[in-house]
Amino acid sequence: MAEERTIDDDLDRNNKYRIRVNEDGEEELIIDGEPEESGQREEVLFDVQEDIEEDEEAAAMSPEQLAARREKQEKEERERIIKREKLLACAQKDIESAAYSTALESLKDARELGGEEGRTGILYMRAYTKDFTDYSMIVSAAESADDVKAYADAESKRALFDRAGGALEEGIAALRATVTELDRRNEEAKAVRAVRLKASRRNAIIFFVLALVPLALFTALCAYYAGIIYTVSTGLYLILTIVFASLAFVSLIVLAFAARRLNITCRRVRLNKRNTSTKLGRELLCEQAKLRAYIAVYSALKG
Repeated sequence: MAEERTIDDDLDRNNKYRIRVNEDGEEELIIDGEPEESGQREEVLFDVQEDIEEDEEAAAMSPEQLAARREKQEKEERERIIKREKLLACAQKDIESAAYSTALESLKDARELGGEEGRTGILYMRAYTKDFTDYSMIVSAAESADDVKAYADAESKRALFDRAGGALEEGIAALRATVTELDRRNEEAKAVRAVRLKASRRNAIIFFVLALVPLALFTALCAYYAGIIYTVSTGLYLILTIVFASLAFVSLIVLAFAARRLNITCRRVRLNKRNTSTKLGRELLCEQAKLRAYIAVYSALKG
């Protein structure tokens, strides 16, 4: 559950700021009222002969045992390839029948088997974008952009680009305009808040210094009279020692409140610089992530 604290500021009552700890444990500032294309990668079968000189176990094997081990490894590799091909075929069939969630499950299993990064990446893009008809999960689709760009065959990329290139270009243009406007508004809001928050911090620094001076003075006087407390028999220095010790204690409490206030105002200034601490800033970051995702998918398909 999110934790929220309201902080009163006597010097800035017309502008209320609160520090809120969200579900992710991050602090937020709440303002009241406000690679070249390389083609399809070849599938390489495991060759035990390449490492035989460094393989201590192999060195102790007979030729018949080595041959049996190699045959076993090649069989496992063939089974892995067959299993992966079945999963990719199922995923493609599910995409064509609009069963995108099922397709993603098959693709996850296929990716764990390794190989066919380009083909797998393209199917991931198609599944996350509902075959390039819905771009609400474009950020997830972009996670496969590097694999598609590096390993997918040119024909597959060209076919998808011809189908989705126009929509991607439109999305990029619209998001660039949105990001530019959000960034302008966010920076303006930061600048306005910064003036007030820095003024509040400056006042807190002054208050802290003013609280520190009497503490130092009363502590010094208390120490002085405590050192000469027995030089007179009237008890005057004892009384003065107790008085200045009491005043020093009160000053220490005031200083503690001043330090807390200074810490809060300094933290507000830091939070104001983070885009994650305000709703507008988080919206900007979200749109920037979408823009990067659109560009990554567009670049991967265009090659």
